[in-house]
Amino acid sequence: MIAMISGPAALFATSPIIQSNIAKNAGDAATIAFALNGSMLYLGEGIGVLLSGIGIAQVGLAAVGILGACVGLLGLLLTGKLAREEASC
Repeated sequence: MIAMISGPAALFATSPIIQSNIAKNAGDAATIAFALNGSMLYLGEGIGVLLSGIGIAQVGLAAVGILGACVGLLGLLLTGKLAREEASC
């Protein structure tokens, strides 16, 4: 129950910060940047649903939590890699 509340609350809380950074960095192309940001959110949701469906079909309902944790860990690793690359530039 806590995860069901805290996840959307965190997304709602961070969304204005992300949107303002996108608008500031995109300049005249802010509309396109907002559209791409929204599209990537929906793509991520779709990939999550796909992985969950495959996990449920192959292993069962218990696989959803493990797959979610793996996807989250992958996201953290990619974020760390991108941050290191940006810091070295």
